[in-house]
Amino acid sequence: MTCEIGPLSPLVVTLEVNPEAGLRAVLCLQVHDLDHGTTTITDPLFLTTVQDRIITSDLLADLLSDDALDIFRELESAHGDQDELARCLRIPLVDLTSRLDAAVAELGTPDLVDAMELLSTITV
Repeated sequence: MTCEIGPLSPLVVTLEVNPEAGLRAVLCLQVHDLDHGTTTITDPLFLTTVQDRIITSDLLADLLSDDALDIFRELESAHGDQDELARCLRIPLVDLTSRLDAAVAELGTPDLVDAMELLSTITV
């Protein structure tokens, strides 16, 4: 696709991908500035099919920091019960929520549910 855009012109790209079993894909856009001869490539967006739906993330799940992986694993061990996990870790629920929010942000999924589903696809 080629189109002409200006410095303040927004470009909206819509992509339709079928959630085929085993889908693992990465998407980047490359923009070439013809006036200045420069090329810019967007940060990658990773697409993974999990149970017939596509989950997007900013990072491959197996590249997460140890801290993020640990808190997700602990939540999985607590069967998703954040109150129980906070009690087991002996930390206030608000602190656990903060750690989980940071881990979700690191992974770049829309929410904690998507993060946990995506992480169910890897073995680390």
